[in-house]
Amino acid sequence: ASVQAGASVLLTDDACTPETLQAQVNSLFALPEKLERMSASAKALATPQAADRIVALLLEISDRTPQVNS
Repeated sequence: ASVQAGASVLLTDDACTPETLQAQVNSLFALPEKLERMSASAKALATPQAADRIVALLLEISDRTPQVNS
């Protein structure tokens, strides 16, 4: 989803070498306006307080789950 939204760049495992990774990073650093657009896209995808929500849900579920004593 982040690639389609413009928030990230996909580098497949088979194409990921130290050289291609360095080239991709250098390319991004050379285009600060692209990094700004990627940052804005990432922020648009973000879910504020997502970790807090997940913890609250897990705690709620654990209260309903019977405990098994070994």
